[in-house]
Amino acid sequence: MKILIIHNFYSNTGGEDLRVIKTSEILRDSGHTVVECYRRSAETRGVVDLFRAFLGLFFSYQSFVEVKKIIQREKPDVVVVFNVFPLLSPSVYMALKISKIPTIQMVANFRLAHTVKDIFRIAGAAASGKNLGQAFLDCGYCSINDVIYGSIAILYKSLGAFSFLSCYITPSEFMRQRLIESGISRFAVEAIVNPLLSYKRQVRFKKNKKYDINFSGRLSYEKGVDVLLSSLGHDFDGKIVIIGDGPERKKLEDIATTYKLSVNFLGKKTHSETLRYLRSADICIVPSRWQEPFGNIILDAMSSGALVIAADIGGIP
Repeated sequence: MKILIIHNFYSNTGGEDLRVIKTSEILRDSGHTVVECYRRSAETRGVVDLFRAFLGLFFSYQSFVEVKKIIQREKPDVVVVFNVFPLLSPSVYMALKISKIPTIQMVANFRLAHTVKDIFRIAGAAASGKNLGQAFLDCGYCSINDVIYGSIAILYKSLGAFSFLSCYITPSEFMRQRLIESGISRFAVEAIVNPLLSYKRQVRFKKNKKYDINFSGRLSYEKGVDVLLSSLGHDFDGKIVIIGDGPERKKLEDIATTYKLSVNFLGKKTHSETLRYLRSADICIVPSRWQEPFGNIILDAMSSGALVIAADIGGIP
């Protein structure tokens, strides 16, 4: 079978990007032919590129034409769509709808589950002076970009742009229910958990007797790393390894200094490097504030033999 995979890679590689790469690999290993239509947010450099990307958020004529040409040239049997924001844009769906090819939508975030009710909830929180950040998280938004993307998805949904999709695949039953609650037929949504990102059996190695705690992920408010450090407080004398980077790093370094915690901020690491650190960790903590659709790091930690302590929220349970 020939399968066309469509995806817009993020500026900071995350779980969804890794899932795309792994899905492509699994399909090829199973004997299928994979055709890729990829864009990368890292391509946008400078004011001009950002302005063009903004103009193309609602409809990218370039992406519309590109997808139609690929379909005409490759004649795929089925299309698998992951993320289309910001560079591909929902114009991709218009090209696919015209082409009448069976299309599967992989769901790794809340954008297609957003409704007008979520927009009003955000507006209400802003107008009343309530915690806007928490209102964002309750709706599945992590940034203003998510609000914009979600709003565009709502507009396209109202125009029937997604009505041709053969099915939606979510990484957890939690996400399946969120899509159904947003108005998508329960018969069109299947929950298939994310694949393990490494086939290799992880061999543990432990060199010291003190407990090692590991956190791996983006250092941003919704990930709750400040909750982790503050909870450990002055009483924890083990080592804490934090892999990742983001806007909260300076704040987290200050918290670690205040509590005199032994924290090693390693910055961004590749997936294989992250696995190596997990193999020597006793505990992997996932203290998320927001409703994680799945949480690939949990699978990585379990496959590495580390115990997992995680927030009872979203798709994590």
